[in-house]
This record gives sequence, C-alpha cells and structure tokens, in this order.
Amino acid sequence: MKTIKSILAVMLVLVAFATVSAQKMQTVTILTSAQCDMCEEKLEKNIAFEKGVSSVDLDVQSKKLTVTFNSNKTNVESLRKAVTMLGYDADGMVANSEAYSKLPDCCKKPVKSSNSGAKSSGGCGSKRPCSHSCGGSGK
Repeated sequence: MKTIKSILAVMLVLVAFATVSAQKMQTVTILTSAQCDMCEEKLEKNIAFEKGVSSVDLDVQSKKLTVTFNSNKTNVESLRKAVTMLGYDADGMVANSEAYSKLPDCCKKPVKSSNSGAKSSGGCGSKRPCSHSCGGSGK
C-alpha cells in the first residue's frame, strides 16, 4: 500500500512539474500612447484579462507597458492589438479610432500647436480638481 502511495505521489509531482515547465512565460515591453494615471488603470485592468497574461505594469512616464504572458496562450501581436482596441497606440500600431474617441481628454495624445509646440488636450473634464496626472485643472 505504501508503494502505491509513493508511486502516485511521484506521478503527481511529475505531472505538476511537466505542466509548469510546459508554460512558456515571456515578457514584452510595448510602447503606448498612454498619458496619465487613468490610462494606467485602464490598460493594466483590461490587459490583465487577456488570455495567458500573468502580469501587467504601465510606467506612465515612459509610456511603456510591460506584460508577462504564457506564449502558449497568446502572442505579442495579440497583445498589441488588445492595446489598440482600448484606444491606445502600441509599438507603432495606431489606436482603434472608435475606442480612441471614447477616451477622456486627459488620455488622448497632446495636440500639437504651430505656435508653441505640444499642448495638452485638456484635463479629464472633472468638475473637481483632478486626482491624477492628466494636467487638467478640474474644470
């Protein structure tokens, strides 16, 4: 009886090890058009639900989205496409225009002015002072 239990325990450990080692984890960094903390929240929350994704982190300052995922379940192109479908550019892939139009103003790319270089497209439209880094004044 002890022999059978030992054999079953060894088999269970081997199956668990094979399952873990069969997962091919990969990390990719995607350059996005994210602008503020609201972008960070939206991207991290939504990309985390993509199949195979185990972790997501957006550095708003550099606009780099770092995603760790199981390459048996998804790929880099699918992740880039998911970012564009949320309204953000991804490594040169242009954002879905319909999704982009639904983003708050603070999440949209700065509008370039011919007089003074880049200008912010405005705040998020909040009636109170902004609690994130959109650059808005809390209209």
